[in-house]
Amino acid sequence: MLERLGIEDGGRFRTFPNGATAMAALAASTTSKPIGCTQVTEILNTAGVKLVAPLPAGYELATIYTAGIASKAQSPELARQLAGLLSGDAAKAARAKAGFA
Repeated sequence: MLERLGIEDGGRFRTFPNGATAMAALAASTTSKPIGCTQVTEILNTAGVKLVAPLPAGYELATIYTAGIASKAQSPELARQLAGLLSGDAAKAARAKAGFA
């Protein structure tokens, strides 16, 4: 994707098993002008890494999160309450601060 955006590799690009690992490596990098790419939530929550800008339309990374309650859950009402707390208006600012759109 970075190559399609015209960002030259120069042998610098590496892949990682997940975004958290990639951002930890980026934060620890001693190379000149390191660059990394992962989801906004992982960038914002990694010390030593700064979000410069989101990717342009058509290149963005999007994950849809859903909540489900198992039919045999011991406390289905508590699960419903937790899902409501996480997805409700009261948590909207916290979700935005963490990078969840």
